[in-house]
Amino acid sequence: MRILKSATFIDPAMRFAKSAAIWAYEGFPMPDSEAYSMREKECAKCPHWDPAAFGAYGKCKICGCSKLKLKFKTESCPMGKW
Repeated sequence: MRILKSATFIDPAMRFAKSAAIWAYEGFPMPDSEAYSMREKECAKCPHWDPAAFGAYGKCKICGCSKLKLKFKTESCPMGKW
């Protein structure tokens, strides 16, 4: 049996589950369209953003999240950009 040294799927899935739980607990708040647009622009110009990942949906190379994170008002950028 092969043992994986690093979880490439489990860790981001666990972080997402935690983020989703916090988001749900807070009542599913979403940023207004202006804030969402600002988040999207900041990610797009960041050198850590991979626009080709997740089927061209994009992924942050630092936190591992996709554009979905932008819709969670309870979340923030690990680089402090938003």
